[in-house]
Amino acid sequence: MTIPFPPTDITLNGNSESGHSNKVRLALVFGQVEHHYVHVNILLPQEQRPEPFRSLARFNEVPLLVWGTESFVQSDAILCLLAERLQRMGARARNAWHACVNGCSGKLRAWLRRMEQLPGWLPPRELPTATP
Repeated sequence: MTIPFPPTDITLNGNSESGHSNKVRLALVFGQVEHHYVHVNILLPQEQRPEPFRSLARFNEVPLLVWGTESFVQSDAILCLLAERLQRMGARARNAWHACVNGCSGKLRAWLRRMEQLPGWLPPRELPTATP
């Protein structure tokens, strides 16, 4: 089985004091995904945080995962994306986003459904089922 989106040029913008950043970093490290890490000082006012973080982080919060030319926010959505694209952490390639949303707790599922309603928001793209 080949990985549909080989890990190339992945950068995680985070802060060690952020549990949300830490869980994404742990997934990358334990998943043995090659990546760069950029520390973001979350104590700085938002307008003083560095570029390209300010322009890419939709809510100006960590974590921000940049994969090539795409950027992703919100730790649980990033974890679902990593599981889907890398076919790790128990996710299947096809419909992993929907399975992730449906498998979440009620409050998180409701929040993810609200995210889907934001103008311009797109879920991670569907991947074809991997063939052995």
